[in-house]
Amino acid sequence: LEEDLYKVGEKSGIATETLRPCIVNRQHRKVVDYHLEYAKFMGIEGTPVTFIDGEVIAGPVSYAELQKILRRKLELTDAGIW
Repeated sequence: LEEDLYKVGEKSGIATETLRPCIVNRQHRKVVDYHLEYAKFMGIEGTPVTFIDGEVIAGPVSYAELQKILRRKLELTDAGIW
């Protein structure tokens, strides 16, 4: 697992020497665990994911689809339904 993290870091332009303390000391472990638990709670199983007004939309969303969703939400709000 650690080797995979170093590979991801390298591909992202992060030097192994910079990344090593974070991995070895696990200094960010609590933050990562918190976000993983929150994602599970929200029903997120992967990326990308988009949140619009509390609605979870899994997978890629086109600009046209975002416009459609937002227009629908605004119409419901204007109608006093949402």
